[in-house]
Amino acid sequence: KAFLGLMVLKEGYLTKQGESFLFIAGKWQRRWFVLDEDAVQLRYYEERGVESSLKGSIDLRGASVVESKDCLELKKKDFCFGVNTLSGRTYYMYGEHAGETKAWVSAVKEGINIAKKKQRKEGQGERGKLRSRPGMGLASDFVVVNANSQKKLAQQYSEDLVEQLDLHPAVVSLTTQFNQMRKEQPQSSEKKTSTVNTERTRVRVQKLLYSDRSRYASDDAFEKSISNWDSASKCNVCSSGFSFLSGKSKTNCRLCGATVCDADSCCSMYNLVDMAKLVNVYKGNPKCPVNRLNVPVCGKCEKEVNQAVNTAELDKGGANKTKMQQLYKEACALKGQISADVSHFEDLVKQIHGGNTAPAVRDKAHEMHSQILQGLKSLTRTTQILAKLPVKNKQSQRQKFQSSVHLAFNSWAKETKYHVNSLADVLAR
Repeated sequence: KAFLGLMVLKEGYLTKQGESFLFIAGKWQRRWFVLDEDAVQLRYYEERGVESSLKGSIDLRGASVVESKDCLELKKKDFCFGVNTLSGRTYYMYGEHAGETKAWVSAVKEGINIAKKKQRKEGQGERGKLRSRPGMGLASDFVVVNANSQKKLAQQYSEDLVEQLDLHPAVVSLTTQFNQMRKEQPQSSEKKTSTVNTERTRVRVQKLLYSDRSRYASDDAFEKSISNWDSASKCNVCSSGFSFLSGKSKTNCRLCGATVCDADSCCSMYNLVDMAKLVNVYKGNPKCPVNRLNVPVCGKCEKEVNQAVNTAELDKGGANKTKMQQLYKEACALKGQISADVSHFEDLVKQIHGGNTAPAVRDKAHEMHSQILQGLKSLTRTTQILAKLPVKNKQSQRQKFQSSVHLAFNSWAKETKYHVNSLADVLAR
C-alpha cells in the first residue's frame, strides 16, 4: 500500500503523548500514524494525507515494544502501548479499542523484524567490501597471505610503490586475532555454564527474599513464577513415587522447580535469610513472610549455593579483580540499590495518592526521589569510566563488552529516570 510515495505496512489514527520536560508530562494528542516499510520508521502527522503536517518519526532500528499491561500501570491509559528506541526515549500511544491496539503492536513488531533483517544485510555487505579492494577484481582471485608474506612484500618493494600499485594483500589471516580472542576467553563451556547457574541461583534467592508478592494470588503462585515447577510423578533424585505406603511426600525445589521428595538425601530445608547472607545478596528488611522463609532446596541447587558462596568470597576479597571487573561489580550494586529505592518510592507515592498526607511521608518521598536521581548519576558516571577503559585491540570481545554494558545501563538509567520523574509529577499534583 502506498502513501505519499512510501511503502506502508499500516496507517491510522493513534493518540500519542508528547515529550516530557523535567516534571512536566507531555500532552496527549491525536496523530495520523504511518508505518513506513522502506525506511522502517513510524511517522506521525498532524493531519491525514498532508505531507507538510509531518510532526516527527520513530526509528524502529533496535527498538522494542512496551506491552499494554506495563503501559496501563505506568500511564493509567487503556489500550496503551509504547516503543522504546535506541536513543533512550520511549514513545507512548493508545488506540480507540483493544483490537486496534493489538493490530498496531503486531505491525510495529513486524517493522522491527524488517529493520533487523535490513541491518543484517547491511552487515553482510560491509563484510563483502572488506574482502576486496577497489579496482582489483573478484575477492576469490586473491591469495590469502599471513604476516610473513606481508613482511616479504615490504622487503621486495618500497612503501611508495606498494601504495601506488596497491600491492597490499586482499585478505589477511585472522589467526593472530583468533588466538588473542582465545586468550581473552579462557573459560571452558562447562565453566561458563557453571558461572551462569551460580549467578541464576543468587538472583533467585534475592527475588524470593525481596520481590513484592502482593500481585499474586498465593505464595505458591509467586514461587512458581520464580522457577517453573515441574509436575513429575517421581522424585528427580531417588526416583521414588509419592504415596502413603512409601512415606514420602512431594515438594518442589524453590530454586530450580524440580520435583523432589522430603527425604534428607534428596532435599534440605534452607533459610532464605541465611542463604542470602551466604551468597552476598542480603540487604536487610526482607519482604518475604516469616512462614515462607524456610524453603526446600534440592541437592543440585545446594551445590550451586556453595559455588555461589565461593564466588561471593572471591568478590569480597577482590585481590585479583581487574579495574573493569571492579567497575562492573560497582555498577551492578548501584543498579540493585536504585531498584530497591524505586520500589520504596513507588510505595510512598501510592500511600500519598491513597490519602496519607502526613508530612513525614511526603518528606521521605522527596528524599527518596533525590536519592534515586543521585544514584542514577553515579551509575552513569561509573559506566562511562568503564566504557573508556583503554583496550589494546579495538575489535576485541572486551571492547564490545564494555560498550554494551555502558549502553545497557545507560538505557536503563534513562527509562528509570523518566519513570521516577513521572511519579514525582503525580506527587506534585
